[in-house]
Order: sequence, then C-alpha cells, then structure tokens
Amino acid sequence: KYVRDQGDGFSALDWHFAETGLLGDLNDIRQREYEWPDPHRPGSEDDGYKLYMRPVRLHPQAHVWRTWPNLVTVINGFNRSDAENESLNWAGKRNKIMGLYQALREGSVSVRQFRTAYGLATLPEMSAAPDRLADDGWDGKTCGYFDPIEALDFFVTLNGKEVQNGTV
Repeated sequence: KYVRDQGDGFSALDWHFAETGLLGDLNDIRQREYEWPDPHRPGSEDDGYKLYMRPVRLHPQAHVWRTWPNLVTVINGFNRSDAENESLNWAGKRNKIMGLYQALREGSVSVRQFRTAYGLATLPEMSAAPDRLADDGWDGKTCGYFDPIEALDFFVTLNGKEVQNGTV
C-alpha cells in the first residue's frame, strides 16, 4: 500500500520478525502490537501512531528517510563503540538499547528524558530525516528507531564486511 500510495514506482522492503509464533494477518498483528490511535482523532484508523518505519525504500532518495540505507546506518550506530565519547557508545549496552526501546513505546517526551538521562545529544542520525527524528525518535506519527532495535538480533553483515549506505 505504501508503494502504491507514493505513486513513483520504487522498490521497497517489508518484514515481520516473529519469535513468539504470532499468527494471523500482518495488518492485524501490526495494528495490535505496533500501533495506537491518535487520541485527538478518535475513530480514524489510518491516522494513528506507528512504531514501525516499514516498508522502507531499497535505495536512498532525496527528502525520504524511510530507506534501507538509513536502517543499516542506525543498526551500525547501535553496534558502535566509541572510547572517546561514551554517549556515542551503544555497542554491548543492551540495557541502554532496551531503555530506548521502552521510551519509544511511551512517546517522544520519554525519548527526550531518556536522552537527557544518558547524556545523548541525539540518537543515531539518518540522512534526509528531519532533525526532530534524532531528537525524539519520531517524525510526526512514525517512529524511526523501533525497527532498527528489533532488527539488531537478526541483522547480519555480509562476509564480515561493514555495511555502508546499505551496500557492502
């Protein structure tokens, strides 16, 4: 639907990781597990908050942040170790990452509080994304960091090479 609604004929990737045996229609699962209605617009199903950024475009495009290269960039940011700047050090910090995961579920105010508690200037940045995304994890009603966190346990680099901009 996302590709059809955008109208410019591009390739996109969509997925769902199910460790617990969730069964059923993908839209039903997403609505139940990853969406909640906008309290200011009751009854409007398509206008709710979404924890996922999927589907993502396979190739970068100007002014579009929901892309595979950005997903990979954020995953690499969460796997980064920085001895010079502890606030950029996410590698091996499972509790820190899971704290962000929970804050994202609670909304942008919780994400800003999380950043303050950990002394983070911003979250890992994405190209073509509005500044607010790296500040509070959200672009309007779409979360940009929940999918990369969920993918951390499943994401594998190819041939042990660092993936840059979505390519090896």
